[in-house]
Amino acid sequence: MKTKFAICICNNHNYLPDTFFWTYLRLMKPANSHAIKGSASTKCGSLNEATAKALDWGAEWLFFMDVDMTFPIDAIKRLMSHGKQFVSGLYHVGNPPYAPVAGWVAPDAAHPTGHKFVNQMGDGWRFHYARFPDGLVEVDWVGAGCLLVRRDVFTAIGWPAWKDLWLDDQGQRIMGHDVNLCLRAKAAGIPLFVDADVNCGHLRYQEVERNFVDAVYGSDFWPKALDGYKARAKECPYWDEIWLREHMLSAPRASFYKDEHDHILNLIPSGSKIVDFGCGPGEFLARARDERSCSGMGIDFSSEALEQVAKAGFEVSKLDLRSYSTNGCAKEFDVAIANHVLEHLPDDSTVICTMSEHVRPGGLVVVSVPVATDKGTAAELEHLRDYTAESLQAVMSKHLSNVSVKQIGHSHVAIGRRS
Repeated sequence: MKTKFAICICNNHNYLPDTFFWTYLRLMKPANSHAIKGSASTKCGSLNEATAKALDWGAEWLFFMDVDMTFPIDAIKRLMSHGKQFVSGLYHVGNPPYAPVAGWVAPDAAHPTGHKFVNQMGDGWRFHYARFPDGLVEVDWVGAGCLLVRRDVFTAIGWPAWKDLWLDDQGQRIMGHDVNLCLRAKAAGIPLFVDADVNCGHLRYQEVERNFVDAVYGSDFWPKALDGYKARAKECPYWDEIWLREHMLSAPRASFYKDEHDHILNLIPSGSKIVDFGCGPGEFLARARDERSCSGMGIDFSSEALEQVAKAGFEVSKLDLRSYSTNGCAKEFDVAIANHVLEHLPDDSTVICTMSEHVRPGGLVVVSVPVATDKGTAAELEHLRDYTAESLQAVMSKHLSNVSVKQIGHSHVAIGRRS
């Protein structure tokens, strides 16, 4: 009896791109192959549906294809030639920085899974480009867009084959179904490979495949594009989107904010009148009111953020801290706060001076900044500088007395007093 070969087409929407249709049509397919469509409403569900159908049919091999991709005509033949249980073609993320969708795992105690997913340079894979090696390469994880898997892999890892991991209390996905599948396969002793010569395209405004990506990084396109992304990350529409997403998820951008906010709340007197510079959607202001009986005002340039602050019952002022100077609010407040703001602004000294002018004589100015900018995160686009405890102390001391700096988890927290 001929070996049964399932071609599993993951399509969790109700149309099939014609570019994929033609690449599928011309694909060299093994004898006794059968196309199986997964059509559940989620990607993970679609993959499980197709996998279950293929296994029930008795398929010995399962080849997974994403419908927003193109494939070399001999993709299956080349992948089969290696005799591996688990092997993928090479494809890239369809958007800058066009990272290869394959890589390695490094320990990361700060991540909920205990892992971080990196490229061959050890950088966060999605935010940094590193050209993938040529030929057949053993990896720790791959995507599911062009993936050949032998039946016994699914027997080894158990069911469901594909599953996302979530932080249920925050509604955030912390590991995708494809990476989860890969880590379970490796735990079962199954090696994973990528054949970089099976060069697949990812369909966006253009077909993103290896030649395109090589051209991007072999020219001055990427430095210019990166400058554009960094410029965008300084402007209001970028932050409107971030604060709107944070509000929808009911969770702050970073889990470590809580520890530093706990520390800052213990520094400010109960009943203080606070002005929060770069307040975002007002999470700190809300805690200060609820836990320290404080009142206050939020300053930000994001309409989406200030809408949430106003709904919570605080005064708001829509201002751009890059050009704002003290107005009628001078000496009005007991405490001025700036949580994770200074690293985004070109002139941190002027901002601290402006903060000090908002508080009464003897009032407090409190700022927090990250200890370091995490590589492979959006913060690399957003931040203009990193701080040491000494550099933060120095810029605060230009305008304030009795300055002290303490490291709280991932942040430096500084407090000073207006003379």
